[in-house]
Amino acid sequence: MTGLSQAARRVARSAATRPEGLVKHARNRFSPSTERPGAAYSDCHGDITWDPARASAGRIAVRDKENEIDEARSSGGVDVGNRGRRRPGWRTTWVFGLVALTLLAGCGAPEYTYVTNSADRTYLRIPHSWRPIDERALDEAIGLDPTDTEQLNGFWLQGYDADTTPSADHLLGQHSAAPAVFIGVRDVPELARGQISLDLLRDLFRPVSASARQEAAMNPATPFSGFALMTDEVLTPGDGLRGVHVVYRYRIGGGPSQVFDQIAYVNDDASKLYMFYVRCSSDCYEQRKQEIANVVSSFTVRETA
Repeated sequence: MTGLSQAARRVARSAATRPEGLVKHARNRFSPSTERPGAAYSDCHGDITWDPARASAGRIAVRDKENEIDEARSSGGVDVGNRGRRRPGWRTTWVFGLVALTLLAGCGAPEYTYVTNSADRTYLRIPHSWRPIDERALDEAIGLDPTDTEQLNGFWLQGYDADTTPSADHLLGQHSAAPAVFIGVRDVPELARGQISLDLLRDLFRPVSASARQEAAMNPATPFSGFALMTDEVLTPGDGLRGVHVVYRYRIGGGPSQVFDQIAYVNDDASKLYMFYVRCSSDCYEQRKQEIANVVSSFTVRETA
C-alpha cells in the first residue's frame, strides 16, 4: 500500500507537539444553520430544506415535490449520516420528528449517505450503496497509529468503497475495480504552515506536480508509472480557501491503469488541509463517470468566518 506522500509526511513530522481539538467521531450531523441556502436532503418523496429567510425563527421546511407540507421549529441538528457513532440533535422538537417520520415512513432504501464534519464544515454526498471502510485499517494504511486518539493525530478521515467488500487497499493499493473515496481534514502544525503550496496539495497522495514526478522517477523503487494528467485547475471558492482539482492516471506496481479525481484545499492561515479523492480503474472510471462526477461535485468546504 501507499500512504501519504513524502511531502505530506514532512508536514506531519514537523510538529513539535501534536495539535488538539479535532474530534473524529459524531460528525454525521446535519446542522441547517451551517448549510448553504436551500440545501435539501432527500431520500424519496420528502425534502428537508433550510430556508435562510426562516433562519431567525429556526425553522426547517418539509416539502413534497410541489408544495410545502408543513414546517417545524428546530433548535438542534438533524442526523443524516448512517455511521452509527453520531451526535444527536438533542433539542430537535417532537413536532419536526413527527413530520419527518411521517414522510419517511413510505420511503424505500435511502439513495445517498451524507458524510459530514460539522466542526470543520466539510460535507460529501455518496451513493448509499457505498460502504464504510474499517477505520482502524484505514488509519494503519495511511501510517497513523490506530491506538492514538484523534486529538493526538489531528486528523479526521473517512473512507467509503463501492465494492461489496470494502478495503483500505482499494483506496491506497495497486488496483480498485470499483470507486473508493477518501475524505479528510488535517490540522497543520504551526511550524509547517509556511510549507503549504499548491504543488503540495497536488502531491498529497501521489506525485502529480512536475517536480514531484521528477523526484519519483529518480527512485528505482517507485511503484508509479504511466502518468497522464487529465485535469489540473486552481480553485478559489471564497471564504479564505484556495486549492486544486487534479484528475490523473497512474499504474501502481505495474497493475492496471487507475484514475484519481482529487481535490485539496487549504484555509486562509494554512492551519487546516481539506482533502478528498475518489479512485477506480480507468475502465471503471469511464463506465461510472457520471456517478463519480456527482460525488466529486458534492464535496463542499465552508471555512468558518
